[in-house]
Amino acid sequence: MKTIIEHGIQSGMLSENKEAQGRISETGWTIDNVVSNAYNIHKSVETDLSAIMIQVKHLERRQVALKKRTKSLGLMLSKMKMSPNQQHIQKEHKASKTIEASNAVTTRTLNKRKAMPLSQEEERQENYAKRTRRDKEVASVVVTSKSQSQVSLEEKVNPLC
Repeated sequence: MKTIIEHGIQSGMLSENKEAQGRISETGWTIDNVVSNAYNIHKSVETDLSAIMIQVKHLERRQVALKKRTKSLGLMLSKMKMSPNQQHIQKEHKASKTIEASNAVTTRTLNKRKAMPLSQEEERQENYAKRTRRDKEVASVVVTSKSQSQVSLEEKVNPLC
């Protein structure tokens, strides 16, 4: 009984397959035409989707930029609403924060130097002295070359002097 049912299902599938093939052959299409058209549709949808995704990314970037501009404009407007005294206080506060940060860096640097072994501190000082000497030498060469070029320029301008 089971084999009869299985055979009936298989024959039903075969008949559906034959019907589909018959409809395709009636239209004069081959399987290659159907697959080719399906592939073209797929590519078209894929291209359209890609274009849509690019547009979405552009819109997202524009939205972020707009939010930044709005925030900046809001800050500008809030500063305009401030009295000159409030603006001065805000500038002083900002300057004091900068000084505090600079002092913190200086303190860290000094603490690191205190923690250095003596030989390492001496080496650091020697390297600093070498760099300073080299910088002075470079500066003197630059000054000398500039003064020489000015002398030669003056000679060209006033050759009789």
